[in-house]
Amino acid sequence: MKSINTVFPLAAIAVAAVTGSASAAITYVGGQSNFEAHTNDPTVGWRNATTAKPLDGDGDNVLGTDGYDLSGNSAPLLLPSYVLSSVVSGNHNQTRGNVDDPADPTGADIAGGWSGGSSASGTFGTFVFQGSTMATETLRLGVLYDSDWNLAWGTQTFTLTQTVGGSDAATTPTLTLAGDGVDVAFFDITGIQDGDTFVLSYTDVAINWAHIGGVTFDTVTVPEPTTTALLGLGGLALILRRRK
Repeated sequence: MKSINTVFPLAAIAVAAVTGSASAAITYVGGQSNFEAHTNDPTVGWRNATTAKPLDGDGDNVLGTDGYDLSGNSAPLLLPSYVLSSVVSGNHNQTRGNVDDPADPTGADIAGGWSGGSSASGTFGTFVFQGSTMATETLRLGVLYDSDWNLAWGTQTFTLTQTVGGSDAATTPTLTLAGDGVDVAFFDITGIQDGDTFVLSYTDVAINWAHIGGVTFDTVTVPEPTTTALLGLGGLALILRRRK
């Protein structure tokens, strides 16, 4: 009987691993302010590689290399293969500042999308994932905000919550809306399984007006070791071998 009791927990663990019942892990990474001004400047912006983006997940200085979804139903949309659906709120056909056109980053800018509302809190978007390609990867989800140049000064927070497939959440610190340029906040998600669902919500601290311009999807790339680092490791191995 003891051997049977020992086997069952192992089997249960194996089944849990196959079905993907473990929660994903969500972490707020940080943000960058004013990486795109509210002017028609084809040389800078969220899709233009000439603008430095230290927290870009894959390091190519282009946000949303895997895909993106801007606010409003008429906004440009490109979902990654691992995202089954993205439902976001907001408006797009508004003169609320200019941002890169994702279809033509070095061309004329387009009006930035924005999600607005008079409630003190609410939901911006829901994202459902499919397949198993992200189970061993890290997704960096970027949240574009402060793209409305008519917006008064204020503050807000964003929270990303897993609602299906497990439960985890992360909240940004209080963010400032100054209307002086597009800002971005980044969340990392690891261990995403088929069917996992995440909700991005907001809480307005000062202005009672939600403001999100869109979201971007990038797979985090781990930098390969440089030649110098490899040589250093080789030298360390020789030293340790000689000491032995």
